[in-house]
Amino acid sequence: MSYFGTLGNSQPDYLPDDGIISPDGRLIIKVTHRGISKSGNSEGTIWLFEVNSVLENIAGDGAIGLVPNVLGRVEAAVNGLPGNMLDRGNVIFEPKWSADSGAVSFLARLNQENRQLFVVDVETSKMTAVTPPSQDVLAYAESDGSYYYLVGPSVDEQDLWRSAGPGIPDVIAGTGVPLLPLLYPNFRGYDFTAPVNMEVWRSKSGAAEPVRNKETGKNVQISSRYSALVIAASQKQDYLATIAFEEPPGESANQLDRFGDHRNLRYRLVDLRTGEIQTLSDEPINDFRWSRSGVFRAAWSPSGDLLAMTETGSPPARGSSALPEESTCVVILFVSEEKTFECLQVNSVSAGSVLYSMKWMDDSELFLTFKTFGGSEVDEFAFSETSGTWSLSKPGKYRKNMSIRLSVKESLNQPPLLVATDRNTNRSRVIFDPNPQFQSIELGEAGIYEWQNSNRQLIRGGIVWPPSYDADRQYPLVIQTHGFNPNRFMKVGYSETANAGRALAARDILVLQVPEPSPQTGELWDYASKTALDTYKSAIDQLARDRIIDKSKVGIAGYSFSGWLVATAIVEASDSFAAAVIANTDPTTLAGYYSYVDTPLVSVVADSMIGARPYADGIGSGRSDPPVSGLMRTRRPYSL
Repeated sequence: MSYFGTLGNSQPDYLPDDGIISPDGRLIIKVTHRGISKSGNSEGTIWLFEVNSVLENIAGDGAIGLVPNVLGRVEAAVNGLPGNMLDRGNVIFEPKWSADSGAVSFLARLNQENRQLFVVDVETSKMTAVTPPSQDVLAYAESDGSYYYLVGPSVDEQDLWRSAGPGIPDVIAGTGVPLLPLLYPNFRGYDFTAPVNMEVWRSKSGAAEPVRNKETGKNVQISSRYSALVIAASQKQDYLATIAFEEPPGESANQLDRFGDHRNLRYRLVDLRTGEIQTLSDEPINDFRWSRSGVFRAAWSPSGDLLAMTETGSPPARGSSALPEESTCVVILFVSEEKTFECLQVNSVSAGSVLYSMKWMDDSELFLTFKTFGGSEVDEFAFSETSGTWSLSKPGKYRKNMSIRLSVKESLNQPPLLVATDRNTNRSRVIFDPNPQFQSIELGEAGIYEWQNSNRQLIRGGIVWPPSYDADRQYPLVIQTHGFNPNRFMKVGYSETANAGRALAARDILVLQVPEPSPQTGELWDYASKTALDTYKSAIDQLARDRIIDKSKVGIAGYSFSGWLVATAIVEASDSFAAAVIANTDPTTLAGYYSYVDTPLVSVVADSMIGARPYADGIGSGRSDPPVSGLMRTRRPYSL
């Protein structure tokens, strides 16, 4: 199955690749990803559409039949780093048009984990590597024919799980080191939130070289996080904007500085003439939010005099005092000549939205796209400058290179389709189906299923009926956990992990996708032992009363946090389940806890479940009524 866009964190629509029109307004590109079962590879494709053909198709009444050209295609057997959720399973990232509309640059994995920077010619489809395969390119920016990019640690999937070998010492000091990296020193599962050290490189005319500090002669290095990668090159090629620490947090740093907390990250400028790094703003960027990927952005205006940045704290407004501390500046404007800042937008334009893209039209207009969190609704705004004053408004007539917006249409029973909208007429039409194979497959029907738990709380989940459903038959049931999205096509379920969805339904098994009610702070154990189990059992009881399922043939699947819930459920109500599968789950054992003893998860397990940390003052002071899990029973406090 092909998916539109860049897959990330189970939400493939929060990175700005949702249709990019060339600067001359003639062409538009769109990315898809799919898995190839025979080879086990992931495949990424850049599709090329002609804007005039799309507009004619939108305006016409004929059949849907646009056949885009394949501009570029790559594949690799990769899973992505365990903790780097923004790139899990992807092979194509960050497609961008050249200024003359003659080429498209993009990051890609080509038969390896490392990402390379490629450029593909629009006329010939010839793909050229800009960076060597030995480098892992994390982010890049183009300026007047030169490419600037950030090089991270090289990735070798097999090397991550070596316990001994070249570069690994025989003896390692284990104090303060989580269990996994202690056993596997090359382990990088915390990379998503832990600091990552990078070098700044430049490539021009096929020659790549590091940017060096003129005074020291050393390569320019910055330290940031995968969750806050930003790079923007001024068209003057004098400055590079990025997000970085002033210096990398050491092993002795506070755990919040080392994992998860963004408070010491700042927007900074790399002076490309001297190699010096300057702090751009004293305001920290906002904390990363797991549910909203790719929200940090920076973009220089065409002249290179203005820099727009996103997601900072409360920067000073031009000519006024600082905003209240609790304010968030979604967009902040930096005037390079005057070295002044101005907050253009405080908080979100609308509740529940995320900034999806940011693009300069010229030095006096900044175009913004906001997307509803968890949905497909798009809202567009423009910041315009008149006589030194910036104002936010809805765009009027769209320019040629902004005439079309591409979006994805899907539902529980509708696989993703590409929809084009003429911004000036507001007329839309489906223009491309990347999965024509589904037309010959009997998928069965998916729908909404509602039931009440013992507290009479209404729960809405998803149900998948077998294609040849017989109302006189009582079917086996598989409960799939971890959430339900009614706006997505129901293929396997919430995730490919431990879910099989329609494949099970095709084998005459009813599938119920369950959204467990959210726990309240401090109530994780009660939530797991009572609320989640009650959710599962009440669904089983109602389906059995309605004579839809055979109550003796119920299976349940869980992974990650919901795997712990399932482990608890099969202990507390073993008679309710005939089979269970638990994947990628912390068993809530002491060994499992040690695996992330100094990561942000410590507060979840220690404070909410155990009651204390198993070191210092926490030794021997755990709960008097510690939790009972499916894999561990104890009636005494944890101690060392």
